[in-house]
Amino acid sequence: MHWPAQGPGYEGKTMDPSIKQTWAEMEKLVDEGLVAAIGISNFSVKKTKELLSYARIKPAANQVELHPYFRNSAISEYCKSQGIIITAYSPLGTPDSPAAGFAENVEAKKPMDDPLINKIAKDLGKSPAQICIRWNLQQGHSVIPKSATDSRIVENLQVVDFTIPAAQMKELNGIEHQMRMLDGAFVCGPNTPYPTISDLWDGEVPQKNLDRIAALKK
Repeated sequence: MHWPAQGPGYEGKTMDPSIKQTWAEMEKLVDEGLVAAIGISNFSVKKTKELLSYARIKPAANQVELHPYFRNSAISEYCKSQGIIITAYSPLGTPDSPAAGFAENVEAKKPMDDPLINKIAKDLGKSPAQICIRWNLQQGHSVIPKSATDSRIVENLQVVDFTIPAAQMKELNGIEHQMRMLDGAFVCGPNTPYPTISDLWDGEVPQKNLDRIAALKK
């Protein structure tokens, strides 16, 4: 399940079909041998707990936004405690995403422009992108960086031959700027199951996102 919501333009304050109904249909795909595993994406801790309360088949993975500018610690730690793999999407940050409903809700501040990330990259002889990817790997996440440039695709794969030292990992985990680049505002609205992004994420929203939304409404 890509989102725990219907798509843009959906009208209705309840999910139809419900998440429970959708998951049951996905479990049938496993039963029938059509897929090896099923998973979720963009599920909060609360929504993951609710799904686990009735799921016959546990999600193999939860795919969520994860990078040094959004550590997303609550869901990462919870899924690990349940044996659910965390897959990090947008591991380099996506402040320039052209996707509808995203660009207007993010700041043009990129993790790969961060002074600390660039300093660590220089010290280790790596690129900022490699530092962001390696940061995720060292926390036990699977990582799916995206690039359309051949040289960058190769570079993004060259992250298994080095380790970020513990002291520098601690610095990366102390970066104060925390913000969802993909806040899901495009599925929220007064006549949807999620009036606000706080409802969608069950409160797992950095203050910078709330400040940004408030500023857009002025």
